[in-house]
Amino acid sequence: MAFTDDKAIAINSLIDAVEAIETELGIAPSGVYTDMRARLDILEARLGSSPIVKQTVTGSKGGNVALASLITALVNLGLITDTTT
Repeated sequence: MAFTDDKAIAINSLIDAVEAIETELGIAPSGVYTDMRARLDILEARLGSSPIVKQTVTGSKGGNVALASLITALVNLGLITDTTT
């Protein structure tokens, strides 16, 4: 199958992104991957097995309305616990 230059660039960008994620997670690819789907399946399994720990935001908002709004939005998404004042 022949790829256009744009498609080849997009595929190479995807491969680079997957390799960067693998590096960040400390996953050293072993063996030969014949398709990107196999690599993405491994990444998905790895990410799904590592629960994300909710972070606690502390300190003072200092009257910053935008910061207060952002913190409220993150709390509403269940991503953080707000103990700011």
